[in-house]
Amino acid sequence: MNIVLAQLSPEIIIIPDHSDEKLLEFLTNEYGTSITIIKIANKEFLFDKGRIRLLNWYINYINLQKERHNFQESVLEDNEIANYKIHFRDHEEGIKTHAYLQMEGLIELDQSQLTIGCAGVLLMHLQKIQQERDIQKKGESGVESEVIQPTVIKAFSCDKYMQVNSDTMQSLCIFSSERHPNMHQSREKESLSLFGILSIRYLIGFETNALNVGLLDKTTSVLGKQMLKEWVSRPIRDKQALENRHASISLFMASDMRDTTTTLRVYLGHIKNINRLLVRVRESKAKVSDWQYILKFAYYTICIFRSLQPILNSQYFQFPLIQKFKSLLPKVNLMQKVGTNIDNVIDFGASKEKVQIIVKQGIDSELDALREQYEKLDDTLLQVSQEVGSILPIGLSAALNVVYFPQLGYLITLPQYHLQRNSGISITDSGHSKNSNITEYYQQNLPGYELQFSTADNLYYKNERTKELDANLGDLYAMISDREIEIMQELSAIVLEYTVQFLEISNALSELDCILSLAIVALQFNYVKPKLTLDNSLDIVKGRHPIQELSVDVFISNHTHLKGGQGFKNQRPGNNHSSVYDNLRKSSSTSRINTSSRGQTINNDTNSVQVVTGANFSGKSVYLKQVALITYMAHIGSFIPAERATIGITDKIFTRIQTSETVLKPQSAFGFDLQQINRALQNATCQSLIIIDEFGKGTDISDGAALFCSVLGYFLSKREQCPKIIASTHFHDLVCKNFFAAQDGITLSQTEITSQNVRGQASCASGEGQNRGDLLSESALNKENEVVFLYRIVPGNGDTKSHGLWCASIAGLPSHTIGRAEYLSRKFKNTEPIERIQTKQEEEKYKLLEQIYISFTKNNNSELSIREVIPAIESIFLN
Repeated sequence: MNIVLAQLSPEIIIIPDHSDEKLLEFLTNEYGTSITIIKIANKEFLFDKGRIRLLNWYINYINLQKERHNFQESVLEDNEIANYKIHFRDHEEGIKTHAYLQMEGLIELDQSQLTIGCAGVLLMHLQKIQQERDIQKKGESGVESEVIQPTVIKAFSCDKYMQVNSDTMQSLCIFSSERHPNMHQSREKESLSLFGILSIRYLIGFETNALNVGLLDKTTSVLGKQMLKEWVSRPIRDKQALENRHASISLFMASDMRDTTTTLRVYLGHIKNINRLLVRVRESKAKVSDWQYILKFAYYTICIFRSLQPILNSQYFQFPLIQKFKSLLPKVNLMQKVGTNIDNVIDFGASKEKVQIIVKQGIDSELDALREQYEKLDDTLLQVSQEVGSILPIGLSAALNVVYFPQLGYLITLPQYHLQRNSGISITDSGHSKNSNITEYYQQNLPGYELQFSTADNLYYKNERTKELDANLGDLYAMISDREIEIMQELSAIVLEYTVQFLEISNALSELDCILSLAIVALQFNYVKPKLTLDNSLDIVKGRHPIQELSVDVFISNHTHLKGGQGFKNQRPGNNHSSVYDNLRKSSSTSRINTSSRGQTINNDTNSVQVVTGANFSGKSVYLKQVALITYMAHIGSFIPAERATIGITDKIFTRIQTSETVLKPQSAFGFDLQQINRALQNATCQSLIIIDEFGKGTDISDGAALFCSVLGYFLSKREQCPKIIASTHFHDLVCKNFFAAQDGITLSQTEITSQNVRGQASCASGEGQNRGDLLSESALNKENEVVFLYRIVPGNGDTKSHGLWCASIAGLPSHTIGRAEYLSRKFKNTEPIERIQTKQEEEKYKLLEQIYISFTKNNNSELSIREVIPAIESIFLN
């Protein structure tokens, strides 16, 4: 919160009226004199209300832009929108849908419910101020109040953290949405996530060609799991903090630290979330297990610091994490004091057996005296029972007993059957208090006895002697429990006195746990330390996909070389190249660059944009995701899957990868793609990374290719503000026909494949398809265009095939379907007429019909009447 407030420097803060008192106290103490705090009802912060207010504001914003363009000629600015209209039968519904579609392209409405609710409250507050000013100016003629409504909406980005929206995290599989990564014996690679990789060690094996992911052990304990999740979900941009994490990981990866790392992990595995435990102690809800975990926290903290002692006094003392532990050394003695107090007070063996907290013997003399009386209570009650029974008839004295019930005291009990047998009265016939015969029997045989209650088997009474026991001995069990509660409250006060120290140590241990987890993963999967820089470059050598490489026997690594802020090559300082991008190439031959799939780099310059083409199934999407994941991992402080890498500090990551469809939103699948691109267009900077996977494929080919071209052209035109972009596409003509070229400042790449065309050896299917369908037999189809994917990204000009038919064949589509598709594809490319598929019988029928047609049109109609033609046609189709 301090980071956000320092960055924004607000004058007014609006909070719900039921906010936590600690929040209000913090704001008042820290900013009470410089910031005005306004409380608004909780219900006004609801998502639905905020969504409606935000959409209504945006509708007004669209209308204002329309008015502006109606009255003045101006060029569209970057923050303005195109004024195309969407028409519905219901005009109001059309306006709302239009606003929703455009708003979703700026922010994720359904994924930012808290933000939307707060934005609605802010708009409501501004509207209230506007109304107050309008009222004040109403009496002043010719004076208009100042308009204070927002004029534009932009996504806020904290300077400390990298901005990554939810669909990007889902597309990159940062967290698993289908299955939690901790689930045992998972056999689906979709269940793997980046968080799972960094927090779990996996054993990868193959059984009957199926992926077998067996859980070995957790690398983070319960203590560090939450902090690691925060690191993964909120990557940071602080170069020094990231380098500190990298240095700590390097320390625990050293060969001479392996034994220490193993020991520390064992100790950390016994530690629980101390903050939650202290909350239970504060609320007097701590159970025996909670106290045991607090004791373990104190004990294993001492063990951890003892294991770290050689490091604290070594050459590694300058490491920030080591310095943190060294500063906490004086507080370790407090842990020993707290642990000793807990161990001295609580008898964990007896507590576990009785399932309640039992205080040890010898801690409190008053408690010991009460327990001693309680242990002798059976003898005392037996003596009182004999004393009371001695003055009663023999029959009653033999059945009488004196018992003790907590909170009820001491009671005389008689069995029901004895009273029935001696009184001759059935107890089930009437109640004791209303039956005169039973009352008379009490008065005669039990004088001074007061019936307290009865059960199906016994009657319970009090007399003067039991009342004396109540007064002299008292409710022993309750007194013991009360005294134990008092002692535990005293112990709780001692423990809570060191809450700050507990939390400081817990934070350090959590960080240590996360560092050990990242170090173990780096060792196991051969990750390396990235070099972080501020010069906005992205240079990855032999990068790998951290999740995909666990799902295959051999993973092919690839290089990436990009630099933000380059833009069009002809617009770079000191560059005289002329860009032909805007002219769409006057001549293919003059700008064509001769390359091969195994050639050297097309362009020696490092550009901001890389375009990747290639066949289906050839690894384009994996390559795009791996670049984003490597950048992401570097910004959480992790080592990365590569041989080496230099990564510039990145402020945002945008992706256009995964398309989701739902009937709950007024948008198509292509509309969802457009909204993802729009967020990048609106918010990307030169320090951003944008991943675009086949944008434009959901619409007409020409429109899709044009949009893809326009998006890349817009980013390139931003010059020094051009973000780093990696885009894949199946629009091969954009590269082959030089709409994109290296002279524009675009790095052209393609996936490397090898293929062997043996079509000449194939034989056509027999029968009618030989002439008309040109269908291939199954054996011939399997031999045609044998494709081998090498999964390497190499320089290339896009002169490749998608090999979609071959991919369809290995996906299991029937051979006759693929054969027909191959025939149609060839006809489409050559713009040749397509003959329909027909059987031999159908062919004979159409020949007869053709003869009838020729005879009817060329001969004299009088010779062949219509009455003769119709039966002839009928005979063809009826036979």
